Amino acid sequence: MAVLAALVLASTAGAAAPRYILVSGSGVPEPALLRDWSENLELLTALLAARHADRATIHGLGARPRLRLGLFWGWPENPRPTSPAQANQTGWLYPAVGSQPAVIDLLVSGVRVPRVVPLAVVRILEGHGVPTRTTTPAEDSPVLCTPPEVRTVVRRLLVAFNRSDLDALDRSFARDPGFRWYSTAEPGQRRPTVLRARGSLVPYLARRHARGDRLHLENVRVNGNTEANPPFGNFTFHLTRRSRNLEQTRYQGKGAVYCFRTAPDVVFVWSMAPAHRP
Repeated sequence: MAVLAALVLASTAGAAAPRYILVSGSGVPEPALLRDWSENLELLTALLAARHADRATIHGLGARPRLRLGLFWGWPENPRPTSPAQANQTGWLYPAVGSQPAVIDLLVSGVRVPRVVPLAVVRILEGHGVPTRTTTPAEDSPVLCTPPEVRTVVRRLLVAFNRSDLDALDRSFARDPGFRWYSTAEPGQRRPTVLRARGSLVPYLARRHARGDRLHLENVRVNGNTEANPPFGNFTFHLTRRSRNLEQTRYQGKGAVYCFRTAPDVVFVWSMAPAHRP
């Protein structure tokens, strides 16, 4: 009976933890592989009990460096995984910066929410050479935007869209969870349930381009900065839009931008709809 109980416990623990966790990204010289499933179970258990990041911390994550977490569930012991593309679950580690804590954004026990990394997880990650605090200089944090910076990022985004340059489009928008939404009227209206989904944004824009969607900027007006934490610039615009099922139509819209001293500026809000002429 004792042996049977031990086997049941071992089976339960194994099912509750991935066989491997791969940490990769520009912040590590080479991917770090966490290959002890009992340690991986300890990591996920600690995350489950970790406090959720507050709104201000979540709002600033889109401007912070991050590392990719690749979880390998049901993976055999050999061969060991070498690429995050092989993972069947993905999450993100945002190392601490300044006064902001390290955060992990990962689905744990059916719930995905950014969580502050507890000390037990810090020790596990650092034991594998994974940095939990970034040395990124302060100038890489968002700063107040100048009007030329805002105009440039808006024009750059539209050029990338009209060329269907997916890499440039991806770089033009803030990453999750800093990204807020991309909304537009028909054709291609994004439902309220998906307009905040950053992961589906670039594929959606690629589909719109393939259907003949083109956006030609008429003007952009910079409306100053919101001095939040982090700060961001605001803008409104007019453009003409056409597609296979839309004659050339004048649109108006608004958005918001994170600006940086050294990193590329990014859009995190974009909304547009047909302009109402008097």
